[in-house]
Amino acid sequence: MAREEAQKSPACGAAQNSCKQHRRFMSCLLYVFYIVAGTLIVSSCAESRRVYVEKHYNNAMFVRAMQNDSVSPDYVLVTVFDVRHRKARVVCVETVELERALHVEFGIPYDEPGVRRVQELALKQSDMVFRLSKADALRSVRPLYSEADVDSVRSLIVGRPDSDLLDIDFVRSLYINYPPKKQWRYKTAVAHALLERGISCRRGDAAPVLFPYK
Repeated sequence: MAREEAQKSPACGAAQNSCKQHRRFMSCLLYVFYIVAGTLIVSSCAESRRVYVEKHYNNAMFVRAMQNDSVSPDYVLVTVFDVRHRKARVVCVETVELERALHVEFGIPYDEPGVRRVQELALKQSDMVFRLSKADALRSVRPLYSEADVDSVRSLIVGRPDSDLLDIDFVRSLYINYPPKKQWRYKTAVAHALLERGISCRRGDAAPVLFPYK
């Protein structure tokens, strides 16, 4: 009997080792699977985001907007760099807000020569990046909307043809259902997303509505 047990023990030990190796192999296999699956999910999400933020805004659109001196100002998409805190953010603002920021930042008077100088200063920034350090200047171009607001609009217009984005009624439907106090915030977020898609936007003079155009 003892001899049989002695003969069985090596076989049992080998079987146990084999089971352990198998479990270890399966654990490693599952780990690799989770890593690969997670990578694919992250890549998929990143690809979706790239679709949403596909940018067609360019300097020609910016120049055309800045040259509009009517009572119905254009929106522009610019990068504001906070010199003091070394932070940058792409923001959508009205041209008059950007001009006000430049007047304040450089101490330029609001007379006719000063207005021309500010416009020339803005148009020289072909990269549409504005470095500001004064609190009042930064306040002039600080957006009320959040990046989440813009993402929400992007998700509503992704895949839509330009004909839809140039339809005033469709554009109005993107912000009109918000309470009046929030409409201005979401309206600017809509303008931001439209500019990214290469659709220019102008604010109405009498009625504060968005007028898309190309």
